[in-house]
Amino acid sequence: MHHLSDLKGQPRARSILEAYLQKTPPPLLILSGPAGTGKHSAAEIFVQSHFCDTGSACGQCGPCRRMLKGEHPDYIRFPEDRIKIGDRRKPDDFTIRWLISTRLPYRPHEAPFRFVLFPDASLIQDEAETSLLKTLEEPPEHTRFIFLVRDVSELKPTILSRGLLVPFQLLDRVSLTEVSGVDSPELLDLLAGSLENLEFFQSELYRSLKSRVADTSSRPGLLELEKWMIDLDRGGAEKMLGAPIESMRLWSLLVLVWLRHLNADVSGNLRRLAALLDFQGDLRSEMPGFQSYAISRMFHRMACYTEGA
Repeated sequence: MHHLSDLKGQPRARSILEAYLQKTPPPLLILSGPAGTGKHSAAEIFVQSHFCDTGSACGQCGPCRRMLKGEHPDYIRFPEDRIKIGDRRKPDDFTIRWLISTRLPYRPHEAPFRFVLFPDASLIQDEAETSLLKTLEEPPEHTRFIFLVRDVSELKPTILSRGLLVPFQLLDRVSLTEVSGVDSPELLDLLAGSLENLEFFQSELYRSLKSRVADTSSRPGLLELEKWMIDLDRGGAEKMLGAPIESMRLWSLLVLVWLRHLNADVSGNLRRLAALLDFQGDLRSEMPGFQSYAISRMFHRMACYTEGA
């Protein structure tokens, strides 16, 4: 995506962002919606358009080139990691006290506004969020904040009340095909309106896992899959797919492929789908050892429903 006009499947978000290319943006924009729906790309194109000499994110002018290289002095992008308040005397980079004491007091280097992006604002820790709230109550006239979140419930109401909400939604199949180039009905089903897992579903690893899942159509096969998934949970998944929770979440999606190969009644598939959704919810638990229990419970329910119980 090179311009906001390229933003597919998000008519409301595009309309709001384009309107604020023509006038002063509010102190805080909150882009909210599912992962993989274009929030991050839209936010960076929005910022680049404000920096651009032509106002269109041309990609050719000096400010655009600096932005594309990650070198624009008036763009601060926080990492996707726990955001702490920082030490009072000597705060580390990309903490809230570092931002407030070493960046916000000064005017932008070359643009009318400095933009500060939090790519996952849910990672701002409580004390840091309280400190940042004080800044948002009296925002610097030359600084604009952009928060990205999956759900507005991840932010405190006091933060929400000071921002303008820009809603993103899951992509319809036409938009998803236009953006990704994917036209396989099975893959479109698995993507479920989001580009978040596109790279995984196009990988050799996915094809290997899919083969293992698709060949499983009985209780003994489910038990084998359960054991393999628990083994992944104990170390292999992190090496293969990154963070363990994301690994398990992606792996559970593969069971949807398995469901497609069953000649089962509709109600049975709905119950198996419910078991998968419950499992994905269980992954959010921080209780030690709970993940292995959640895996076993999911497969137990799968086996019961396979047998028509």
